[in-house]
Amino acid sequence: KRSSSTCVGVQWVFFWACNSMARLLFASLLAILIWAASAAADERDSSWIQEADNWRDPEGVLWSNASVLGLRKALEDRVASEAAATRDTGFDAATKLPAYVDENETLDGEGYFAVVGDWGNPWDPGSGRNDGFGQYWGPHWKCSIGWVSGDRCKRGTPDFMRDDMSQLHVSEQMTKFAQKNRLQFIVNVGDSLYPASFNSPTDPMWNKVFESRYPDKSLQIPWLSVLGNHDWGGFDCYMDGSGRLYRADSQINYDTEHDWAWPANKKSRWVLPHPVYNKRINFGNTTIDLFAIDTNWVKIEEPCGLQPSSRLHCDTNKCRAFLNNLGGESWQSLERGLAQSDATWKFVFGHHPISFLGNWHGREKNIIGLLARLNASAYLTGHEHSNHLRWYTQKPGGQAGFDNGDQRPGAVMEIQSGGAGGAISDNPGYRGLNPYGFVAVKVTPNELEVTYVSDQGKYMEPFVVPPPCAQLHNSTCAWTTKPWSNCVEGKRQRLVKCSRGHSAYCANNEKPAAEESCSGPPGPSPDGGRGHVGLVIAIVAFVCVAAAAAAALFYWHRRRTSSRRPPLLEVGAM
Repeated sequence: KRSSSTCVGVQWVFFWACNSMARLLFASLLAILIWAASAAADERDSSWIQEADNWRDPEGVLWSNASVLGLRKALEDRVASEAAATRDTGFDAATKLPAYVDENETLDGEGYFAVVGDWGNPWDPGSGRNDGFGQYWGPHWKCSIGWVSGDRCKRGTPDFMRDDMSQLHVSEQMTKFAQKNRLQFIVNVGDSLYPASFNSPTDPMWNKVFESRYPDKSLQIPWLSVLGNHDWGGFDCYMDGSGRLYRADSQINYDTEHDWAWPANKKSRWVLPHPVYNKRINFGNTTIDLFAIDTNWVKIEEPCGLQPSSRLHCDTNKCRAFLNNLGGESWQSLERGLAQSDATWKFVFGHHPISFLGNWHGREKNIIGLLARLNASAYLTGHEHSNHLRWYTQKPGGQAGFDNGDQRPGAVMEIQSGGAGGAISDNPGYRGLNPYGFVAVKVTPNELEVTYVSDQGKYMEPFVVPPPCAQLHNSTCAWTTKPWSNCVEGKRQRLVKCSRGHSAYCANNEKPAAEESCSGPPGPSPDGGRGHVGLVIAIVAFVCVAAAAAAALFYWHRRRTSSRRPPLLEVGAM
């Protein structure tokens, strides 16, 4: 029996081991198949499809073959012209402007910052010659491929000139706002030079499109920046032998003080120590944490050179892996940093809007849920050449929901500011308020005020944003209490108020009692004895006044009595 039991046990263990190995093998095979399907889908999603004499891009937009060939020719011409400009012009280090920080301006806990993106127009606005008309990037590129027509494509018309001068007009409005309201810093959400960023940290284009177009002292403040698709190379792949994309090095190395921290001044106002980084800003006791992320993994066809117009190609798998690694680093930075942050306000900023990020870690683990769960105050973004305020909520079951709409409890706010004039506006309401412009955000201890400012100086009504505990978590901000007063006539009291201002922000959290019964000897009144102190002061004052009056009366009486006495007789010498 013992031998038979042992045999059965060995058989059971062997059977279990074989089954376990089979299950493991099956799971591994399934994972490989899923990965292969996903990779194939990614490849398919990032591919251009040729249809007769046209090309359809990954977003479904149709390009004529002539437009694709024109773009490629323009890219080749650009390389030659930039090489000539670098050789003939050179870089003047004196044009590199500093950043000044004065923390005394925000000791009350309030201050402004701006959000600006997609501003790097490489042409010469207002020149009438080298203005980008007929080219494939910049303020008129949609005219070149027939997506826009009419007065916007006729030199000299008001509509043409609004497109042409958009970056300079937005800069002018930023300057006016900064001079009046004293901006403290700027969040730059990317695409800082079209079509393919700067050649190096000493590229003369730095002065042309950045330093000389935002020269005012009011804008010599920190510019916290992230990288857009055009900052990584635009239409071409710039990869070294190790599989690393290097085009963005020109911007990372333009920042020569990677360890800069607020409130120190800075030799260069450009802030970009790495594609993924965090910075803390203090407005008095109001703290602001900013999380810069890289989102270029969502559209690899541009930085990986997969477009039919691309000049420079590279190993797609290595390029995707490089960008996906930055995406993973970004996710970890948010997951860890947002959870650990004790800041009053937490802002995340990346180039691509939330609608592009829905497949980040799948349906159950997506960016909307992460931002909501970890109390992000807002997501700041660009890429689309327009200005919008959007709200995103998760769908039932945790799936990512992209329901643009009005503010609602639990919704994540997205501030999009991609209309700073580097490229023609995407805003369908071109004649509306904000085809071009920037966003101003006023930070206070308890609320944000978001204002969109157009290139024509028109202001949208400020939008008030409550703190995350109210906006994201059903008005469950914490109540705060002061110490109880002494017991008076069987009652004692204390001050109870909402930690984030309006009582409505704490409405759904249990409010502590402001009064309760008590027992004990008579003591000071609920005002902490301030009433008794006032009574004592009044009595002392009365006594002093009465004593002064009595002294005055006594002095007057003595004078009067002395005046009635007969004069003293003089005693003469005998």
